[in-house]
Amino acid sequence: MEEKTINKTHAFNYDGKRLNLTGVKEVAHFEDKEVAVNLQDKGLLIRGKGLNVSELNVNTGVLAIDGQVDSIAYTGSTEKTGLLKKMFR
Repeated sequence: MEEKTINKTHAFNYDGKRLNLTGVKEVAHFEDKEVAVNLQDKGLLIRGKGLNVSELNVNTGVLAIDGQVDSIAYTGSTEKTGLLKKMFR
C-alpha cells in the first residue's frame, strides 16, 4: 500500500476568478458562500460568493475553488480533541 504524504507547507494564489491551494489535507465542508479546509496543522476558512470546488486531489493536496473570494482566514488546529481534554485545559 502506498503512503500518502502531503507537504506540511501550504500556499495559495488567487487570480480574481480562481483560488488555487496546495497542502490541503481535506475539505471539511463547502457551500456557495464558505469553504472550510483542513491543512496539516491548522484550518483555513474561505468566504465569498458563488464558491465552487472545481478540483480536489487529496493525494497531492491540491484544491481549486472558483468564484469571488472575499476573505481567507486561518482557524485553530485541526487536531480532533476529545470532550474531556477540552474540559480540562
